[in-house]
Amino acid sequence: MPQAWIVPAIIAATAGTVGASVYSSAKTATATKKANDASIAAQDAIVKKQEANVKAAEEKAKGAETLAKSQAADKVKKKRLAQTKTVLTSPLGLGDDANIKRTTLLGG
Repeated sequence: MPQAWIVPAIIAATAGTVGASVYSSAKTATATKKANDASIAAQDAIVKKQEANVKAAEEKAKGAETLAKSQAADKVKKKRLAQTKTVLTSPLGLGDDANIKRTTLLGG
């Protein structure tokens, strides 16, 4: 029969080892959860930045499209005006109005 003091000592040593491993597991789980949370936050930040870049590119494309439409409308307007009145040409291109100065007999 073993000594009476050996059994409680073995139980205490085993309980201490088990307790330490449970504590260690809890610490590891906490550290893993924090690392996962940080990773998720970083991924969310990357997604938000990419969405902002896409939105900015869409706005830029929309501005270019609007400019192209207005230039096309101006071109059509000039052509329509040219069909209804005399077209004045010069070395510089199409002119809208004749460059006429009215003078008086006194030169003023």
